[in-house]
Amino acid sequence: MKTIRESGTFSVKMLWTFLQRRWFRTLPNYFLFLLLNITLIYFGFISGDLNKFLLLFFVFLQNFCYPFAYLFTESWSLSVEEWFYFSFPLLLLAGYILFRKQQQLVFGAVILIYLLGPLIYRTCTSSLIIEDGQYDLFFRKLVLTRLDSIGYGVAGAFINSYFPILWKRIAYYAFGIGLLLLAWLCRIHTDPVTHFLQTIYFSLMSFAIALLLPLLSGMKTESIPGRPFRFVSRISYALYLCNMLIVQLFVKYLHPQGRVGDMLNFLLCWVTVFIAALLVYALVEAPFLRMRDKVVSI
Repeated sequence: MKTIRESGTFSVKMLWTFLQRRWFRTLPNYFLFLLLNITLIYFGFISGDLNKFLLLFFVFLQNFCYPFAYLFTESWSLSVEEWFYFSFPLLLLAGYILFRKQQQLVFGAVILIYLLGPLIYRTCTSSLIIEDGQYDLFFRKLVLTRLDSIGYGVAGAFINSYFPILWKRIAYYAFGIGLLLLAWLCRIHTDPVTHFLQTIYFSLMSFAIALLLPLLSGMKTESIPGRPFRFVSRISYALYLCNMLIVQLFVKYLHPQGRVGDMLNFLLCWVTVFIAALLVYALVEAPFLRMRDKVVSI
């Protein structure tokens, strides 16, 4: 965002640089855990289904417009992210080429497409999904239904970048409204699944979280004990990929007796998750990030 605003343009070279930097960050860990899940399922260590749709995972199509629930289920959100960060800059580039003198307007229009498009899609398909009763799979975990979840964050970055005074002025008001809206949305998220939960709910939830950003983005990191937060944020991607796999192994092979045994098992599980995430970061993620800094020019 900052590079586009300062340069006043968006080129093919800038797009390719952005994609390379993102892929160096996300793909090595993703493919490592995809192959690890496939291997563990093949040898029977964890449950899962290796079928003809397996190849879709290698191009993030496993949940593009139809759900899956047979392996590596946590990858659903990574598909949403990859398709957003691939398609959004492509559409932005096309708009910049066609309307060179209205770049700020183009940026806003592309954001609006990603905010309204998934909402319209959810609205058009909601009656079909109500009959299936598959709210989680057909709405919460599809690429086409959740692209707006990232769109609201980009909208916030757009306002911060192009209208910084407004961003600072609304910080406290937006934060208060965001908290109230989040509290209300969490309260109404109950069964049975309604048309509201399948459509407007996702937009309002993302909007509420975006309202917190003006105040949070202005906080000075020196005022927060930074080391624990930086450590967790650094290994957060590996944590996300590790935790479900390790939990499956613990559930299948460890069966503690009693409340104390459950608590010890719980603690051991999460210690294992953090150790595994740290190893993945140190041995896989960090080397690729160093390589990225060497081979990808900014």
